[in-house]
Amino acid sequence: MTKLARILLLLGFGLALLPAAHAQFAIVAHGPLSGACYPHTLGLDSVDNVVYSCGDAVNGLPAQWAAIGGATACPACIQQVGGNASITGNFTMAELITNGGGAWQVVGLCGSLGVSPTGYLLLGADTGCLPAFSSSGGAVTLLAYQDGSGNVLQNALTASALAAVPTDCSGQYAIGISANGNAVCNTSTYVLIPEIAAPAGVSGYGEIWADSTAHLFKGNENNAGAVTFLTKNINYATWGPCPIGGTTATTQYCSWTPPAGITLISMDVAVNGLPAGCSTYAVISANNESTSTLISGFSITLGPNSANTFQNVTPTAQAFPSGNVLTFKVSTAAAGCSSNATNVVATVTYQIS
Repeated sequence: MTKLARILLLLGFGLALLPAAHAQFAIVAHGPLSGACYPHTLGLDSVDNVVYSCGDAVNGLPAQWAAIGGATACPACIQQVGGNASITGNFTMAELITNGGGAWQVVGLCGSLGVSPTGYLLLGADTGCLPAFSSSGGAVTLLAYQDGSGNVLQNALTASALAAVPTDCSGQYAIGISANGNAVCNTSTYVLIPEIAAPAGVSGYGEIWADSTAHLFKGNENNAGAVTFLTKNINYATWGPCPIGGTTATTQYCSWTPPAGITLISMDVAVNGLPAGCSTYAVISANNESTSTLISGFSITLGPNSANTFQNVTPTAQAFPSGNVLTFKVSTAAAGCSSNATNVVATVTYQIS
C-alpha cells in the first residue's frame, strides 16, 4: 500500500485533496482526528516523507505549511505517544496526561540544579540526588521528605543538633538562641538598666536595682532592707567620730578596715575644750596601721583657735587600699600646756574607689 493510501485510510472522513505546489500531495481533514486542534493536514514532502500539522488553515493549508518540506508542531494539538519516545533537547508542554496501567515515574540524572526562569517552577534532583525545587527564579531549595525511619530529614537534622550540649556565652551576654540551641552572644560597652520602684525583699536572695525615686543604685541582701550603693565622685561618706582619749602621748585610737578600696577626701577634728599655753601643740593624724605610716596631708595641729573645730585645708585625696587598717593617731604629743584639749573627736570623709 502506498503512503498516500495509508493516509486516506487513516483519515477516513471529511477529506479534501489539495493540489500540491511542487508535485507533493496534501490532504486536509476537517473533523477531529486526535484532539481539539483541527483541521488536520497530512501530506508528502519533497522526499516522499509523510508530514502532519493542524490548525491555522490559510488558503486551505496551515500557515506553517508555506513550504511543505517540513511541518512544525501545533501549539494547541493534543499529541498521543504509544511506546517509547526519545526526545533530544527541551520538551515543552502545557499539560502531561498518562493513562498507562503502571505507576507513573520520571527518571533522570542527578546534578547541580540552576534556578528556574521567572514564572516557571523547576523540579529536579540536586547535588547528592536530593529532591529540590526552584520557584520563579528563586533559590534552589530541598524538598522535605521522610528517611528510612519515617523521619523528615530537615526535622531529624534539627533534632540531632539540639541533642548536643549547646554553647554558652563567655565574657559576653546572650541576645537570642540559634536554631541549633547555641546562644547568640554579643558584647557591649554599657548596659541600660531601667529604673524601677524598690522591689520587695526576699530572704536568701540579694537584689540590685536602679531606684526610680532616688535615681541611685540600691540593693537588698537577704531582705535586710534597702541600702544605697556609694559611687565615687557622687556620694561621700564619713568614718567617725572617733574619740581621742588624750593628747599628751603618741597613742592611736579607733580602727577600721574598709570593706573596699576608698579615697580619703578630708579630715576634721573637734574639741570641747581648747588647748592653751602649750610649748608643743598636739597633732592628730590619719594613720595606716597595716603599714605603720601616716597618711600624707591628713594631719591637724590642735593649736590656739577661736573655734572648736579644726580642719585640714584641702588636702590631696589619698587612696587607701582595701584590707588595710585605718586609725587616728596622736602623732605629736602636746607638751607644756596650761590646759589641754578636752573631748577630742576625729572624722574622715571618703569615697568608694
